[in-house]
Amino acid sequence: MPVKSPKSTSKTASTKKSVPKDETSDLLLPEIRKFVNETLGFNSFTPVQKCAIKYFLNNYDCIVQAPTGSGKTLAYLLPLLQILTTKCKSEKDDEKAKISGLILVPGKELVKQVSTIIKPIVKELGFNLVFLVHGQKEEQKKFQKNCIVITTPLRFANLIETHQEVKTMLKSLEMLVIDEADRFIDADFKDATTKILGVLPKQRRTGLFSATQAKEVEDLVKFGLRNPVRLEVTGDSNTVVDKKVDIEDEKKIVTPSTLTNTYAVVDPSHKVLCLFKYLQDRKDKKILVFFSSRFGVLYFSRVLKLLFSGSREILSLHGRKFNRGNLISKFNKSKNNILLATDIAGRGLDLEHVDSIVQFDIPKHTSWFIHRIGRAGRNGEAGESIAIFTKQEEAYPEFLSKHEKIELKENSIIKKLTEDGAEKIRKKIIKQASTEREFLELGSVAFVAMLNAYLSHDSQIVAKLWDQDIGGLANAYGLLRIPKCNETRKFDLASFKNPEIETKNIPYKDIQKETERQEKLQNPQKLTKEKKMALKDELDSAMDDI
Repeated sequence: MPVKSPKSTSKTASTKKSVPKDETSDLLLPEIRKFVNETLGFNSFTPVQKCAIKYFLNNYDCIVQAPTGSGKTLAYLLPLLQILTTKCKSEKDDEKAKISGLILVPGKELVKQVSTIIKPIVKELGFNLVFLVHGQKEEQKKFQKNCIVITTPLRFANLIETHQEVKTMLKSLEMLVIDEADRFIDADFKDATTKILGVLPKQRRTGLFSATQAKEVEDLVKFGLRNPVRLEVTGDSNTVVDKKVDIEDEKKIVTPSTLTNTYAVVDPSHKVLCLFKYLQDRKDKKILVFFSSRFGVLYFSRVLKLLFSGSREILSLHGRKFNRGNLISKFNKSKNNILLATDIAGRGLDLEHVDSIVQFDIPKHTSWFIHRIGRAGRNGEAGESIAIFTKQEEAYPEFLSKHEKIELKENSIIKKLTEDGAEKIRKKIIKQASTEREFLELGSVAFVAMLNAYLSHDSQIVAKLWDQDIGGLANAYGLLRIPKCNETRKFDLASFKNPEIETKNIPYKDIQKETERQEKLQNPQKLTKEKKMALKDELDSAMDDI
């Protein structure tokens, strides 16, 4: 949930409306209600917060599945603060360092985001906030008295191994939270989480939060759960259902549906046209576009800048963290910027007031679909999303409905897509590629990276690479040639429109690179070998970001 800037003056605070007197508000301590109302600036609780607070404070462990943007962070922070504060008040002052609360999240950015939310109240309640990330030197003085620790599993598992005293501190643990648990699918994450769970006391509260089912992590923690309840909230449902424990068959809540999710099934050669038209029709909107690889982000950043001719600012975000903080700040302050991102960059980041989500490529894991669309329509704001499918992927929406319970409506944008419009865009891209070798090569690498990503996604039953019209997609990309590689050799490429441009005559803009290329042209055998090695290195790098 987005957090408003803390109010620094009593005058500002006094003008705030008080949190409405309801069942949830009555459960919280006055100082925590004040934190929600005056510091965060919220005057109501979301449905997932109401349910989680109620169950945690009634001594249940909670497995919570709710969409991104539904208020999950406060749904565990508020009961954690309440439980720890109540326990602290009943104990004598103790100078010994102990870890009372532990929050595990999958990434560095999320550590910082959660820390920012909780920081204003932690000291006031008598706790010491410790957040640990890789690349940060741990200092013993950080652990003083009652600590709330926010970290990643890998970082904390390493700390436990290198600092035996941390195990002693954990004996006082009152509550464990694992946030975005469905992202803990990596073997290293699971191994680290297992090590951590092995040293935690069994008598504790546990919260498991995710946007989709997180069965693998649930299996890890289930033996440590006491009195568990499963709470599931969907963007367009008005129920929270407990599927594991007969506490009550069904709890009715109201979940506002502010996000409209759509799809468009297009001819492969119209895919870039569909993206451009969608962005063009939303000139006053802030939009996030997802691609399957870093090179897809880089290439289409160039393509969209070319098509918009400076009328829209195009930002790119991927696994390489160059100026990431400044870029996110720039996007958050804008009103109509377009941000292109990979999945690794699109999760765990505090992106504010996103109006629309575009999925240009399908995600590697189907469960990531909900993470992507959850970036818009947060905190009750209106939002929309579109997934662009080729005709060979037309079964994907039904697949999503069945396996992820996500319903998509057909978008009317398909009425605006014409062969003439697609051809105009293709010719613009070709014109640029025919004068700049850097652009030409980036397009080729992005295309092959997309094919590689397609081979590794988990929805092969409805979206196989071998069913795709590779020639049509190459037309959409504006390629001058289809790269010769294992991924393209087996396809019928009859639909590809070859512009018949001699690519070896296209120069680099970089004079030094062009000079070196001309020298290598004198040795064609060496050049071919080097090109193959360079392409392999670039694709290996691209796959690191998928």
